Amino acid sequence: MPFCTKCGTEVDVQAAFCRNCGAPQGARPGFTPPHAPHPDFFAGMTDRTACLLCYIPVCGILPSVICLAAHRYRTNYRVRFHAFQGLYIFVAWLIASSIGPTLGGGWPGGPGAALDHIGDLARVLVLVCWIYMLVKVSQNEDAHLPILGDLAVRSTREQL
Repeated sequence: MPFCTKCGTEVDVQAAFCRNCGAPQGARPGFTPPHAPHPDFFAGMTDRTACLLCYIPVCGILPSVICLAAHRYRTNYRVRFHAFQGLYIFVAWLIASSIGPTLGGGWPGGPGAALDHIGDLARVLVLVCWIYMLVKVSQNEDAHLPILGDLAVRSTREQL
């Protein structure tokens, strides 16, 4: 157990004040007082970088959810819009990935083979959308995809 910095009385490791003299206890290594603010993980990140992270193909869902949950971006329309649009592109990827196997039945050369090709084409289209958005956001331009952008605008307006 540590000791008070003023009177030398033994104090609890997590005590912010001495129970004997009431003196505030200095910071100890590895100790964060309960009233201390949490570190801001987005402190050095620009809005552009946060928007870019939302469009990483397939993995962009995690930064999108984190940006939507972060206190720093709670009122930032631009970051929230791109986070929602990134989420909707991921949902489109999930739908495109399930088109061929679900509807095609998995028969090689059978009637479902055309549906497998449609699913491949849909996945390529979603991948092109991700790359397009990465390029636009890296150039600091805001692009709205036809349907997904409208959904993202509506979601962002409802949240603010």
